[in-house]
Amino acid sequence: MSELERLQGERPGAFATRVVFFEPLGADESWRQTSLWDRALRLPDAQAIPDSGGEFASAAGAIVSGSVALLSADRKLKYWGGITPARGHEGASVGSLALRSILNGKEPGCQRFEVFGCNILTPDLTDSECADGDVCHEPDRD
Repeated sequence: MSELERLQGERPGAFATRVVFFEPLGADESWRQTSLWDRALRLPDAQAIPDSGGEFASAAGAIVSGSVALLSADRKLKYWGGITPARGHEGASVGSLALRSILNGKEPGCQRFEVFGCNILTPDLTDSECADGDVCHEPDRD
């Protein structure tokens, strides 16, 4: 959420934001009473949307929390992936830099990036089963 807040601060009014939150089937509204939900509601021009049972996430192909999609005004996919360098980390990443490039009218080197989060639809799926040949990865930090 922090990186999304930074992006909105850098480009106010440049894009509308929809933050979709997975919630289990049958969950009541108390499931949404979290600081993350509250932060999403405070984003300018944003909506927080509950996703009961992960129906929307499944249809969109988002199996990992933290998945980000950027669509053009004519609803063409411009970016798909994560915007953090690792799970639970903040700061610049190849994904957030690519997203910034797109928002500034430039073409990024790649439009799909790894997402570092929790499996929300298939918790028993391993990372190797999620691998995609045309996804860009963070460089090794050795």
